[in-house]
Amino acid sequence: MNELLIEAAVLLGVGMSVVFAFLSMLIGGIKLIAWYAAKYPSPTQTNIIHNKNNVLPTTTVKPDIVAAISAAVHIHQQKQH
Repeated sequence: MNELLIEAAVLLGVGMSVVFAFLSMLIGGIKLIAWYAAKYPSPTQTNIIHNKNNVLPTTTVKPDIVAAISAAVHIHQQKQH
């Protein structure tokens, strides 16, 4: 019986250590990516940051595409009610 408890404790320790190591590496990787993105921003981020009015650049969308999306949203909302 003691042998099973010892084996269970070892398995618990190994499992918790693996999970802790994985989550630590995940957090470290995310922080590294955030640091890199802050140090080397993309051109679109630079344009948005230097925009005096804090307005996103506008894009042109064809009216028929806007109508199709609006119709799809309207139909979807009707189905939910």
